Amino acid sequence: MYVVGAGDDQAYGVDKDALRKLAEQTGGRAFFPKKLDELRGVFAQIQQESRMQYLLAYTPKNAAADNKYRKLQIDIVNPALRQQKLQLAYPQGYFSAPMP
Repeated sequence: MYVVGAGDDQAYGVDKDALRKLAEQTGGRAFFPKKLDELRGVFAQIQQESRMQYLLAYTPKNAAADNKYRKLQIDIVNPALRQQKLQLAYPQGYFSAPMP
């Protein structure tokens, strides 16, 4: 999830820490433009990043639908890519909720 926090912290109650945490936990990023003209750049960056996303699927070893939180960790194993210091954005975990 991408989050854009616009406005003054005191005047509008923008909780940057909460928005940053929400964005990071869902695999996105948080942006806090200070001026209206910075929004165009923020949206261009979001658009560019969304074009570079991949879909990754897996089947967990623990298939129990017990509504417990499962942490995720994705690592780059290719040595050449590791040297590039790429930053991965992905959800940090999920709840194993039963299917309806």
